[in-house]
Amino acid sequence: MKKIILAALITTAMTAVAEDTAPIQKVRNNWAVEHFKKQNMLYPDGGVQIVPEKKMSSYSQFKKELEKDKNDISKYGYINQPSERAQHLLSIKTIAEHQMKKQNNDYDPRSTHMRHSIGDLKMAYTFVGVPSNDISEFIGVAPYLTYLKGQGWVGAIQFFKNNDVGYCAFSENNIRLSHGSVVIAKEAVRNDVNEKITTVDVTGNKQTGFVYNVEWYDNTFFRQLECANLEYSQTITDEVIELAKRIDKNV
Repeated sequence: MKKIILAALITTAMTAVAEDTAPIQKVRNNWAVEHFKKQNMLYPDGGVQIVPEKKMSSYSQFKKELEKDKNDISKYGYINQPSERAQHLLSIKTIAEHQMKKQNNDYDPRSTHMRHSIGDLKMAYTFVGVPSNDISEFIGVAPYLTYLKGQGWVGAIQFFKNNDVGYCAFSENNIRLSHGSVVIAKEAVRNDVNEKITTVDVTGNKQTGFVYNVEWYDNTFFRQLECANLEYSQTITDEVIELAKRIDKNV
């Protein structure tokens, strides 16, 4: 467990409380934030927190899983276990076609179903996404995280095929709108994506396929690129990282 992410719905609820104007409530909220900071726990608008693995609040709970993952990476180069995410992405074209056909007449901006283009989503900010040159086949786009009343969605997920790496999903979370927070293990931190805080991992096996996962963070956005392929190779890992770099420069 390389990171802990504050769920958007929880964040939104806590932020709503934090905005209470009652002095007593503000004191309580300030105390809660300071308490969470000391415990290396998540809190609204916490941004990116990097802490030693053993000091993460979930370390004892996931210690065995962490050791297993490290052994797998040392032996195979990836986390050797079935990946439902890889299976999902490898089937995303069929899933998207079925979902968009089923929801074709649903015009509710709060609906979470997949759309044909970003223009079909009411966004709370301008979503740029993946450079067109890196999209071999565009599949669809879906809202991500929370819908803000009167503003729109705080994030989006773009699904596409890239002939070099496989079927991919690019996710973007505008943390200035979602008030997001993430705690990342210091041991997992890299700077592959244009010197930004980055994590990279590959999970899967020969039966389910593999998902290549790159996540990167700055003061405004948490971004993630996942690409599924039936094969594992370091070359694909490197190509997914390069794709993440190009996406970051594009947005």
